[in-house]
Amino acid sequence: MTPTPRAALAFVAVALVALFVSATLALVLAAAVVAATAVDVVLARPRLRVRRTVPRTLSRAVPARLTITTGAARPDHVQVRQAQPADVTVEPSIATGGLDAQIAPSYVHEAHHGRPASWVTTSIVIVGFVIGGIALPVGPVWWLFWLGVGIVVLGAIIGAAVHIFDDWY
Repeated sequence: MTPTPRAALAFVAVALVALFVSATLALVLAAAVVAATAVDVVLARPRLRVRRTVPRTLSRAVPARLTITTGAARPDHVQVRQAQPADVTVEPSIATGGLDAQIAPSYVHEAHHGRPASWVTTSIVIVGFVIGGIALPVGPVWWLFWLGVGIVVLGAIIGAAVHIFDDWY
């Protein structure tokens, strides 16, 4: 029996005894149950040492070995669970006593290069920023600065027209 049901039964017994004894004695008995429960928790659950062995780096779609060992006196009473981080598979993820599993990245990120219309639109906006940026320190040449602003606005309008934000992953 684990400490929780034992403590509950002991407190029920103290509550029943408290009906027939003084309040001071009932409080002393309750404190004794709390102390006994604390000792029981320490003795019932010894510190469990767990060692996980896994490579530092995982290659795409190449499984690696994951081992988890415990120093439990009775390994058949220990269930080991390995959480599965995003984009990683662990098979099996649950075992008794220890875990010997395969771990591999489950998501292979494909390169995203965008559409040619997106590249042209981005280039137009960059040219506008460069023209506006050159216009300020050389003068300032205000007509050149506003030309750069106009080119940036034109690039933004073209970007909206070709749905540049639909290129998101």
